Amino acid sequence: MSFFFRKRTPRGPPPETPRAAPLEHKPVARVGLFVLDHMLPRQRMKIHVFEPRYRRLVKRSLERDPPTFGIVGATPDNVMASVFCECEIVECTETPDGRYFCECVARRRRRIARDWVGDDGFRVACVEDLDDDAAGDADAEDAARLVADLDGRLDLWLRRC
Repeated sequence: MSFFFRKRTPRGPPPETPRAAPLEHKPVARVGLFVLDHMLPRQRMKIHVFEPRYRRLVKRSLERDPPTFGIVGATPDNVMASVFCECEIVECTETPDGRYFCECVARRRRRIARDWVGDDGFRVACVEDLDDDAAGDADAEDAARLVADLDGRLDLWLRRC
């Protein structure tokens, strides 16, 4: 049996394995999440913030420049979406009892790498940027032409009925 092992085991030092490239440490962004509804970039939403955990989220967001937090949708089974919009608070009024009336604009989509419930009771996520194609002015003009064309065709179709 020793003959079997001697013959099949390589002699000498093991071959060198190629070294992996050093890991790049990318800064991880942490974002507070308001579990509410799905949003799209540039969409506006007015929210009435009355739950204590979300009051703390808005208060912390207002301390940053620009004041942002994430709005993420969830299923009826309370399963959060993996992609959300980071929203900027563009108007905010605090009531004497600590509630907030805010208007938010979704700025960009981001992906949740991992999430947990933070010490303040709201969800916090480590997030990654998504490389979305930004719509430019030319895209907006094309979209306006398409909408006008579709509107005209729909009007003609309705007149025929």
